[in-house]
Amino acid sequence: MTLSSLDFTDLYVSRKACWMKHAHVDGAVPVPGNLRDTMLEVFGQCQQMETEVGSTDFALVIDGLRYRAARMEAMFEVFYVLRRFPVEVPNIETLGYGRPVLRRLLRDDLTGLVVIAGATGSGKTTTASALLLERLNRFGGVGVAIEDPPEMPLEGSGDDWACFQVPVHDGDFAVPCRSMLRWSPNIIFLGEIRDGKTAIEAI
Repeated sequence: MTLSSLDFTDLYVSRKACWMKHAHVDGAVPVPGNLRDTMLEVFGQCQQMETEVGSTDFALVIDGLRYRAARMEAMFEVFYVLRRFPVEVPNIETLGYGRPVLRRLLRDDLTGLVVIAGATGSGKTTTASALLLERLNRFGGVGVAIEDPPEMPLEGSGDDWACFQVPVHDGDFAVPCRSMLRWSPNIIFLGEIRDGKTAIEAI
């Protein structure tokens, strides 16, 4: 059994305890005991990455799979919370949205601000990434994704499109949001709106 073979969305790892959450299932369960050494290695990788990037939020790769990690200081110990990223961006038509919603989002003359909101783990980033990639595939152009950290594998190019992922530093989305306008993007994917400055730039 390996970590990549387990079915989970989130992993909670400390030196003493390891838990995992499954998709669409409430609650958390302990990671199988025979993966204890693997969990200690994961904890060490997280510590090392936190030191390298100088941030408590970062992305890392384990067994070929990408994760977003965040340091959590609980009452008695430090945990790293790892959210598993999909290996590829899903087709937006497979995400369960109704035809009227998709028709509106995929109109060739769509302009303005699309806000995707929802609970933690509800698929906001997946939806936004799928929409960005689908519109680029259909209509071409340049897409820029500003994220903290970059999650889905969006950066790349096609016959008539290119997409760039820009990591955010120090949690400030407003600065790269202003800078990217010089890139003449057709689509901007802003990972989060956390403060008034970013909201102003988004609007």
